[in-house]
Amino acid sequence: MHSRVSVVGGGVAGLSLAALLGRDMDVKLFEEHKVVGYPKHCTGVVSSETFKLFKNMLFEPPTLASSREVEIHAGSKSLLINLSKNPVYVLDRQLFEERLLDSAVSAGVEVKLGVRVRSFKTSPNGVTLIAGSREESFNSITIAEGAAGRLSKSLGCPGGEVIYGVNYLARVGECIEAKIHAFFTKSTPGLFAWFVPIGGEAIIGYGGGLIQRDKLLNYIAKHAGVKLGGVVESYGGLINIAKPCSPIHCDERIYLTGDSAALNKPLTGGGLYAIARLTPVLAGAIKSGESSSLIKAFKVLEKRHRVQLNARRALMALGGLHVGAEALARSIEARELIEAWDFDHHEEAILRFIKHPAKALSILQQFLSAVLFRAGL
Repeated sequence: MHSRVSVVGGGVAGLSLAALLGRDMDVKLFEEHKVVGYPKHCTGVVSSETFKLFKNMLFEPPTLASSREVEIHAGSKSLLINLSKNPVYVLDRQLFEERLLDSAVSAGVEVKLGVRVRSFKTSPNGVTLIAGSREESFNSITIAEGAAGRLSKSLGCPGGEVIYGVNYLARVGECIEAKIHAFFTKSTPGLFAWFVPIGGEAIIGYGGGLIQRDKLLNYIAKHAGVKLGGVVESYGGLINIAKPCSPIHCDERIYLTGDSAALNKPLTGGGLYAIARLTPVLAGAIKSGESSSLIKAFKVLEKRHRVQLNARRALMALGGLHVGAEALARSIEARELIEAWDFDHHEEAILRFIKHPAKALSILQQFLSAVLFRAGL
């Protein structure tokens, strides 16, 4: 009889892990909502690297669109990043999670939808979950509950900044180029606003601030050079900007993954890259009962996260992320140092600036100018 394990949470992190574990173990997954992929909250933009990681792990994620250019707007300046060799993809998140569910069920995972895990308690032999009105015992559990972190907080995981992200799916009244736009403004000091075209529609949203809907739509339509139709739907959710929860497991009986481990990129809030990197390693650790490889992989992500988090804290202390974005947009040197690779590895760009002191000084001058003369929405 294989070891009995549980996964708490039916998002991308929980479903992909369950699909891998179900091939060799007795797995039961609990999801508090009655369907997966809903309520929607994520824009779904990922890099080529993340896309390939998921493809190699299970299957090719379904997409709504792809883009080979990202234009960053800050103040009166903009910075165009060419992604011709490594395009970004807009995932169909709802369909992706539905297919992950199919993969998990096909692997033999027992899935309980509409059942909320209220709490858990450890014992010498494993972990007991209180799910709905029942208690069930497992050899180990993995918490993949999302950004709210109700269960992970009970383990003493450090709290941190939580941002609410809002998305509007809007019709686009004309044919547009497949370019993603990011807008760093004083109205969104903690993150940015975005315009993501997907054919005859676009996902328009923001995080880290508060903007009235029509004001946001009019601003982005003007600066992206498009004509918008009506809003089809709106949705949103929490983005966890916090120090990663370390250690990532407790006595090899309780594991953390996804937003529950707070491995979202601090400068953009994206969490799918860390999930794609960590899930196969986590599955191997649970199957073997030996976590050295997991701890090693986690420390690599944690180190990268720390550099990004420190940069975020410095920028927020000086007024917001839009201050740093404006400095980058103003600087010719910054354009030379930013690479497509930096989409997932923001810390590489930060360290690259440090290694080029003359160029870093020029960027710093622009940065100070941006501090003094901020502009935006």
